[in-house]
Amino acid sequence: MVEVTSDHRSKCKYSKCKKILKLGDLRVGKIPPRARSLPGQGKRVHWYHCKCIFASFDKVAKKTKCIDTVADVEGIEALGDFDG
Repeated sequence: MVEVTSDHRSKCKYSKCKKILKLGDLRVGKIPPRARSLPGQGKRVHWYHCKCIFASFDKVAKKTKCIDTVADVEGIEALGDFDG
């Protein structure tokens, strides 16, 4: 999923970054496998800077779903012409 950061509470989950996602920045989120498998749990999302999400794909297992096309990104159509 992708959206514009609306607060100053999120930190990038990429191990080499960990910086706060600034208000108005574009952020990309991944729902961790455990959070997807637990019914009734709130939606837990790990947020990343755009550059950091792609760098994080270098260290994932081969079966892990990665972003291959724009259609793989939930919420991309809601951004319209993002100019951030």
